[in-house]
Amino acid sequence: MIEFPLPTAAARQTLWQQAIPADLNLDRQVRWARLAKLPLSGGEIMALAQTAIALAQQSDPPLLTLAHLKQSLALHQPGLAWPSQRKPPPHP
Repeated sequence: MIEFPLPTAAARQTLWQQAIPADLNLDRQVRWARLAKLPLSGGEIMALAQTAIALAQQSDPPLLTLAHLKQSLALHQPGLAWPSQRKPPPHP
């Protein structure tokens, strides 16, 4: 079995930005750096993005929200938790 390493966080951020069309309106809560924290392959990012885009297309005008991305993650990667916004507490 051949294993490929996951892209780095910087590469994942670029993949997310490329996967979401530039002309699609984004909710201000959508943060590329936060999406990049998800340990996903390029193919997984594309699949999640396509599902989230399809969900966003149901609103008029289309608006991609954090809820769409979370729903897409739950559908494609049910065991993967959404990255926390909180920073870990400092070590004593």
